Amino acid sequence: MTRTYYGDINGKFWDVQSSDDATHFGVEPTLGYAWECCGQGGAEGQTECPNGCKDCVACKTPYPPCLKHWGQHVMSLDEEALIYRFTSTHTQTMTAVLANLIAALATTADDEKREELLARIELGSAIAECLGRTGACSFVASCC
Repeated sequence: MTRTYYGDINGKFWDVQSSDDATHFGVEPTLGYAWECCGQGGAEGQTECPNGCKDCVACKTPYPPCLKHWGQHVMSLDEEALIYRFTSTHTQTMTAVLANLIAALATTADDEKREELLARIELGSAIAECLGRTGACSFVASCC
């Protein structure tokens, strides 16, 4: 199964990457679910959308148990997800971590380690670009 992340940024995790790879950039995820109508992440065990949405926009099924339809991604409400919320306060940490990753890449000869670093740099660069553009970056990472 392809593991993805979606929200303010979208993409697929590399095979060498874990679903919680974004924790390397200073934010711990919350476990929860993504709501179709607004994309807002809910807290673990939450059965109502925090924005008050009542029906799934895509399938018109009431919450719960609607399906999450976001582009090509489908996530049911009982599938746990990692929800990341970065804010402008994380910009300095992001910059420092990315610089360290790039420096490590320049001195690493092991192909597997280089692939892991490249995957992390790609994710971190997407988060940093989003932060620079909007001052915040929230996304849902599929687990497992």
